Amino acid sequence: MKGILFDMDGTLLDSMEVWIHLANRYLDSMGLDKPENLQEEIKTMTLKEALAHFKTIYRLDDSVEEMLVATHRILADAYKNTVVKKTQVDAVLQRLKSRGHRMAVSTATTDELSRPALSHHKLSGYFDFLQTVHNTGISKNDPAYWLEGAKRMQMPPENIVVFEDALHAIESAKAAGMRVIAIEDAAMKRDREKIRATADVYLRGFDAFDIAMLEDDYAK
Repeated sequence: MKGILFDMDGTLLDSMEVWIHLANRYLDSMGLDKPENLQEEIKTMTLKEALAHFKTIYRLDDSVEEMLVATHRILADAYKNTVVKKTQVDAVLQRLKSRGHRMAVSTATTDELSRPALSHHKLSGYFDFLQTVHNTGISKNDPAYWLEGAKRMQMPPENIVVFEDALHAIESAKAAGMRVIAIEDAAMKRDREKIRATADVYLRGFDAFDIAMLEDDYAK
């Protein structure tokens, strides 16, 4: 039996475009000019960290909490009305569940957004718990984030498999001693070759998943 940690945005849900456009929409709504390298600046930040960054560089009067309320409203609507599941997600989760593997969601998205999103897309029932950077207090850049997931699974890191789309999180999961299956996402195109080189397995989609990929002796 394996413990399996799934990222949410860009892995289970086809939602990264929403996050990419969120920063643009928010800055546009405030009448602010966007830096050319906006996405590079914020790609490893949580939403709260990104908003705090905007508040500092643009000297905004609104508190970060007020900014969060506004952006959460946009995101909650998107998760309900725009975002869809990645193809074959349900089929893979059902197969893993039927084989007795323990599964959880490990995401940088807040609990307040993640829980309704997973529930709306009828995914909550597959998972034993929801791990976020907010309920752990640890960034996904830090291997300690993944070790906390293993602790909650009550399994050693070498028994954990991580499904992830973002390079920084793939790197930290590998540093934590875990097996990583990368899921391709268009938003991570710039990092694609590094992701291929870092992950144990690289999948263009869940339809290419094979149970044997969970094991260390599977050929890359």
